[in-house]
Amino acid sequence: MHLNRSRSGIALPMMAVLTTAFLAFLGLVFDTGYMVYKKRTMQAAADAAAIDGAYETLRLNNSRITSAGKYSARINGYTDGVADVTVLINNPPAAGPNQNAQHVEAIVSQTSPTFFLGILGIGSTDVSARAVAGWRNAGDFCVLALDPGNSLDALLVSGTAGVSADCGFRSNSCFTDGDPTGGSASFRVKGTSGLQLTATPQPQAVACGDIREQGSAIVDPHLITDAATEPDPFAGLTQPTVPGTADWTDLPTINGIVTLNPGYYASTDGSEAIQITGGTVTFNAGLYIVEGLRITGGTVTAADATFFNTGAETTFHIGGNATIDFNARSIDDSPVDNQHILFWCDANSPTLDGSGDPIEHQFRGTAADNLTGVIYCPTQHTDWAGTYDSSNGEWGMIVSNTIEFTGDSGVNIVGPPPTVIQDLDLQTIAMKE
Repeated sequence: MHLNRSRSGIALPMMAVLTTAFLAFLGLVFDTGYMVYKKRTMQAAADAAAIDGAYETLRLNNSRITSAGKYSARINGYTDGVADVTVLINNPPAAGPNQNAQHVEAIVSQTSPTFFLGILGIGSTDVSARAVAGWRNAGDFCVLALDPGNSLDALLVSGTAGVSADCGFRSNSCFTDGDPTGGSASFRVKGTSGLQLTATPQPQAVACGDIREQGSAIVDPHLITDAATEPDPFAGLTQPTVPGTADWTDLPTINGIVTLNPGYYASTDGSEAIQITGGTVTFNAGLYIVEGLRITGGTVTAADATFFNTGAETTFHIGGNATIDFNARSIDDSPVDNQHILFWCDANSPTLDGSGDPIEHQFRGTAADNLTGVIYCPTQHTDWAGTYDSSNGEWGMIVSNTIEFTGDSGVNIVGPPPTVIQDLDLQTIAMKE
């Protein structure tokens, strides 16, 4: 009989079939898992490329959109033209619901070799990822330290200050000391102070560098470090033109009942052009170009006004024992874009004084004071040490080179309402598709 030979003849072909099937199944599992991994990393590269390209539209650097997107894809592992990788940057996007100049589309694709599936004749497969990023209203922050110099403590809450806000705090400083327990940071809360960020949805404490909490915590579960820097939301504003001749020069110190009118107030002795120590002072509506403004007493009001500081080293010093009620311009006086800007520092002003110390603008308000509007000092320091409260119908926003909340201040900040965000055209970048 030939029974054993017959069984042997059947087993070998069956073994070959089963081995091939097993290898095909193994190839399917392994190669599919690898393609999922490739897809995930490729999607991250596409997201980053779209975001960085879109930021260039926000900076009005349209010639850099493609190079910025491709550079971001490269540092995320996908270089255009290398290893069958293609990185395509489109502005506006070629497809989808966001086909306009405020959006950037990134498509990353690659022909990747397979491993086990080659047994079945599938030697390669195409993987691609697409992302679209574009403009959105940046209404999620009300305190922004611009600091392009990566300074230590670009945003600092210190002393016994207690600060609360319904909006985010951000630091563009990318300073980091590499030590999670260290005392240096881009954004620091120290001493017995505290920072409480409360809103729905929750705002964010964000820094390009480190965030350090020493003594008191930041009450906000959304602490974000190593973040992209936030573009200056007011960089495109047209600054006021300083006249060749001042309307008032070396104004005497004010301590009485006085009404001031818009115009150019100059100083020839290095002191503030307008100094108020008492009395009842009213600023009529309009634009005030000043070489420094110091208010240390009296009752002072300004409705529908913007104060533009153009002094080389003269500053704003607001508070002391004064009672303040200031409201920013609510209209846009083209070509001067001063809508909602209350205190505005000349972008050409130096960061340091002649002794090498930071030039700082000081605000010492009380809970009864009202400063409604934007404080914008892109090259200089802002120091806040008052018990300011903008929760009684007012709102506030600080955008400065560096910022400190110090002393025993208790500050409550309410961010800009939606109508103001729309008026100011505050924009940042977000993923859209």
